[in-house]
Amino acid sequence: MHDPDIGRFISPDPIGLNGGANLYAYAQGRLSVKAIDPRALKILKAYSPNHPEETSPDDFAYAKRAGLCFDSIKLSHDQSVRWALNEFASCDRNQIADAFLMGVGLNQPRARAGLSAYAVMTHFPAHVFVASPYPYCPICASYEEANVDLSFINACRWTGTIIGREPEILAFYLQQHNAEDFGAPTEAHIRTFIAILDLIAASPDAETPTSLHKKIRKLPGIKISVDESRHFLEALGYSGILQTTEHLGFIYRYHGPAVPSKSHHSDWAYPVDFWIGKDGVNVDAIKYWFSGYPMIASWHNR
Repeated sequence: MHDPDIGRFISPDPIGLNGGANLYAYAQGRLSVKAIDPRALKILKAYSPNHPEETSPDDFAYAKRAGLCFDSIKLSHDQSVRWALNEFASCDRNQIADAFLMGVGLNQPRARAGLSAYAVMTHFPAHVFVASPYPYCPICASYEEANVDLSFINACRWTGTIIGREPEILAFYLQQHNAEDFGAPTEAHIRTFIAILDLIAASPDAETPTSLHKKIRKLPGIKISVDESRHFLEALGYSGILQTTEHLGFIYRYHGPAVPSKSHHSDWAYPVDFWIGKDGVNVDAIKYWFSGYPMIASWHNR
């Protein structure tokens, strides 16, 4: 078992998870916000895992040199779990929070993406592949062996939250977070996040994520697309900031792939799917993530 508070393993390791932390070193140095190549980013966002041939070899090679596209790799389930736990152990929660605030203030979705991956990994269990009637592991949804399209995962990281909870996805998100220098958030970035918290706290009891994300997009100074605003609320759900007493965020409990949904028609991620306005903002989760920022940690006392 890995204890996130002390950053090390505290129980026997069934598959050598406490090995080297850089088993899959795909990151090419520490990128900075200003170092992102616009052409490479356009290539990445246009990349389709269903039709990779639509990205020309020259374009792919260009984006790969820029550190945005990656060759696909074959990973076993146990390798993916090992990778995810090692990347998580290498992360600093305060830096995750720093990057998230930068992502809010500058509308840099990928800077926000580490929060959801870190949250899911908080109680992620060390385990080997578990056979079941399904072809994937019932604990984490990863296949016994899979061809992992890292370019597609990286493109999804630019939406601002995880697009699945398989360990290979979580590992790559956290690895890229560790490889990128986002800098420190300014007071303006912090105030932008506080404005969002104020909006959420003022929500009517019957508010839903569907109506809330539209209001967030109308806040002064917020420049965020429809999809990005949805993913933003999903990240707040994963992180425990938007949850219910029955449906807790991942910083409190690990949830496997079999999670409920509010309705058959809902396409919101768990647990924010169940959140409504009367659930409010979870102040304990705010303190967990942003204890280093007094303006945010004491936000509810104003």
